[in-house]
Amino acid sequence: AAATLEGHQDRVCNVVFHPSCRFVASTSFDKTWRLWDVETQECLLEQEGHIREAYGIDFHPDGSLACTTDLSGMARVWDMR
Repeated sequence: AAATLEGHQDRVCNVVFHPSCRFVASTSFDKTWRLWDVETQECLLEQEGHIREAYGIDFHPDGSLACTTDLSGMARVWDMR
């Protein structure tokens, strides 16, 4: 089933599943990335910290870390534990 996840204030760039498949993460031109619960469709985390538009995102295979990139070329690693 399709779902609309509302919350970003600008264009969404990428959406990826967490390795557990219980969550999805999204990056946006609003300079944030968000973590969403797949079942409830609720935003569990809104993370700021990029100085430019957040673009790329991926998870470590065990789900413990997320890595995001922005259009300035900066990468950030986030502890998901």
